[in-house]
Order: sequence, then C-alpha cells, then structure tokens
Amino acid sequence: MNTRLLEISLKAIARLPYRVMLAVGRLVGTLAFFLGANRRRIARINLEKCFPELNTAERRALLKAQFQATGMGLLEAAFAWYGDEKRVMSRCAISGRSHLEQALAQGKGVILLTFHYPCLDLAGIQLSHEYPVGFMQRPHNDPEMDKIITGGRMRYAKRAVSRHSPRDMLKALKENLVVCYYPDHDLGRKASEFAPFFGVQTAWVSAISRMAHMSGAPVVPMLCERLPKAAGLHLRLLPALEQFPSEDVVADLTRVSQLLETHLREHPENYLWTHRRFKTRPEGEASFYARH
Repeated sequence: MNTRLLEISLKAIARLPYRVMLAVGRLVGTLAFFLGANRRRIARINLEKCFPELNTAERRALLKAQFQATGMGLLEAAFAWYGDEKRVMSRCAISGRSHLEQALAQGKGVILLTFHYPCLDLAGIQLSHEYPVGFMQRPHNDPEMDKIITGGRMRYAKRAVSRHSPRDMLKALKENLVVCYYPDHDLGRKASEFAPFFGVQTAWVSAISRMAHMSGAPVVPMLCERLPKAAGLHLRLLPALEQFPSEDVVADLTRVSQLLETHLREHPENYLWTHRRFKTRPEGEASFYARH
C-alpha cells in the first residue's frame, strides 16, 4: 500500500468511536485467523506446548481470541498515534503508579519490564504522555513505513532507543528515562539464556540482567490487560524487582518467565502467540515448527 494512503487510512481509523474501532479490529483479527495459515499454525503449536490441559476446541477458541486481540491492537495503534489526545488518554487505566515514581526518584532511569502484548502501542502512548519514556525500536525495512511508526510512537516519548545498541540504552537510563524492555524475544543462542516457560526450556534475552547491573536502574514490571465491554486497557505497574539482577542470569530470567507465565494463566488471549517463541532449542533438540 502507498504510505500516503496508509497514513490517511490510519487517521480515518483514529476518528472512529472506540467501540466501533474494536469491533472492526475483531473482524480484522477473525479474517487473519482464517487466512493466515502459517501464523495460525505457529500459534497453535505454542498453545499446545503451553496449555496441554486444554482440548482441541478450547485451544482453537483461545487461538481465535488471540487473533482478534491482535486485530484490535493494530487499530488501537492508529488510535494511539493519530487520535484526539483526550480520547486516547481516557482509554488506559493505570494502577501502581507509585512503584514507577519511586523507581524514577532514584535518578538511575527505569527498565520497564514488559512483554509482547498486542495492545502495547496504546499502552506506550499513555505512559509516555505521563512519564519520560524512551521506547526501544528496530527500524522497519521500509523507510517510509518506519517514518510512520516512529512518528506515531514519538508522539509523547522523549526519544527512541535502538534495540541493537546497549550503549544507547545505557545513555537513556543515564538521562533518567523509563526504557521499555521486552526480554521475550528469541534472538538466537548467542544473545540468550534458557529458562523454563510453561515447563518448556525457552530462550530469553539475557541482556536485561547486564543492563540492570551496568546502569543500577530498578526493573519495574508492567502487565497489560484488556478490560471487558470495550472499556480500554488496564496497565498494572508492579513493585521493582528486589535483588535484581543477581549473580545468576538464569535465575533472573526464570523470575521474569514466571512473572509472564502467571499473568498468562489468567489472561492467555493477551499475548502475541503468533511469534515463534520457541524457535531456538537446546542443543540436540528438534525444532517445534519443522514441517514433517
């Protein structure tokens, strides 16, 4: 799609009533569920590994709900980037602000530990409106598309932080910014350590321990939940992790993994199950995603 036409479309989406926007997002997600065979297959495998206690019908219903949540999140991104400020700010309830404010008061920046939720763009806009936020990014392959995404996310943020530059992240923390960090990437064996996730050995980005150690920044978890009846989002800020980092990176990542797992057992549809979370396997273990 022509990027100018895309930008016009995003601005039009942002003007929709919020309830209508979510209904359209659910429809987009439902279409993606039926048409996106490869992503549906990846998500199905992930759910089989994480929720073996569910039967086939239950997993399919959860899978469809996750696609719908992703569709809603995509339209909410347009809303966050281009929507009326008052309307956007009315759609996120935040609890635990004191935890983030106490961490910021230390003057060492804050590593905001969060995960791959479909609704992160709207959550991030809300936070960056209220706090000095630096968002992590990987440049899009299309420069024009990158301009749209970065421009939207920089609506209130203080700066963009390169995902591939530890020095850039340390600089942002030194400026006492809140830097969003997502350790549930699978960046390959060299950048990862394994920790159990739903009982499966899973690659987690190990740099979170190193960044916390080098900067002295507290690590504050943020969990995202979608409220019922199209009410918006609930962002839960938790107390900064105590004695983090430790001397044991695997123990640190196990704590991070358990935090996400506990949350997803309550709200499994809130996660982006369509990415290959278990791509990197321990030595000698076959890929979960190989076609037989």
